[in-house]
Amino acid sequence: MKNIIRILIFCLGCFCVKTVSATEKFLPETEDIPLMDGLIVQSPADLNFDTPEGQIIIVETISTNLTKEQVYCYYAKTLPEIGWKQITDKQYIREKDTILIKTIQEKQPLKIHFEITVMNNL
Repeated sequence: MKNIIRILIFCLGCFCVKTVSATEKFLPETEDIPLMDGLIVQSPADLNFDTPEGQIIIVETISTNLTKEQVYCYYAKTLPEIGWKQITDKQYIREKDTILIKTIQEKQPLKIHFEITVMNNL
């Protein structure tokens, strides 16, 4: 019963989050993955690894005013609007590319880790 209530609260919260607008910033090294208002990219902005199969982009962000639920909800609403399919509340796929969103630290400041894998079209 508690799990059902948690899921309902999570889903209801999703209706309160704004989606991508033309003036939004994007995660470093990406062209279309929005940076949620309230998330700040840490320096160095990102790590970028090139492999024969593609590219791995890691971006670390922090926030002093967001919860992990708000972040997950924002991306659950926003990413499908731009072609990403939600696999779990933390993982998305589009063609061969994936996004994994992890909470590194839940207490303030909240630390969120994005891992984007971009596969070459072979």
